[in-house]
Amino acid sequence: MFIDTHAHIFGTFYTDIPALVQEIIYAKVEKIINVGTTIDESKEVIRLSHTYPTLLFPTVGIHPDEAKQKDMDSLKVQINELEELLIRNKNIVAIGECGLDYKDCQNDKQIQKKQEYLFQSQLDLAMKYTLPVIIHTRFALEDTYTILQKQRTLKGVVHSIDGDLGIIEKILVLGFYVSFNGIITFKNSEHINMLARNIPITNILLETDSPFLTPVPFRGKQNSPSLIPNIYSYIAQLKAISLLDLQSQMEMNTSELFGLSR
Repeated sequence: MFIDTHAHIFGTFYTDIPALVQEIIYAKVEKIINVGTTIDESKEVIRLSHTYPTLLFPTVGIHPDEAKQKDMDSLKVQINELEELLIRNKNIVAIGECGLDYKDCQNDKQIQKKQEYLFQSQLDLAMKYTLPVIIHTRFALEDTYTILQKQRTLKGVVHSIDGDLGIIEKILVLGFYVSFNGIITFKNSEHINMLARNIPITNILLETDSPFLTPVPFRGKQNSPSLIPNIYSYIAQLKAISLLDLQSQMEMNTSELFGLSR
């Protein structure tokens, strides 16, 4: 089977979800972790999980970009709303996507402080409800590690991984996975390819991050979980293993992290 461990399947991006689901099933994709990045998105991925309970598995989270738009009081309200979703919905498989993104605020300590509050609050919820976390980190890998290494019982995945291999290896030691997506197929993605070659297959997950980051040769089109087989094929060739062996390992890794039955 093929599994997409990070996609954003909801009405904001896709106008015909039933048609999209048929396309996904035709591509032999059997499980998708459907990721929320706001309260409204989190509510929608929960709703869709009831429509497609064996295909779409919901996560709830607040993306660090929300810290750029809202004040601290509003963010505290959102954290409370997030916990209410966790209390009312027992099929949620992870918290996230959450994390740190310093791309546009490298010198703005106020925004960084709000991002750290959002991140830590969601890590606290993950530990309280015994759920893994899906982490977004951009231009903030070292700070992300500094926060994670204090949460010794926490598990999760750093999605769309990039950055220094040495720091990534420290994150792996904490028991985390890292995930690769269509970026690895892009021109000038030598560093991402190096990371994939050096990180053990037992620590890797695969994702599309749909509707973004469409893999080669489909760049320019909207991404879909139906294209995850292309990423599997690329990684299998890069790691010099069979596609069947890769599928088996990805199924095992996904089951272990998210608790999905194999």
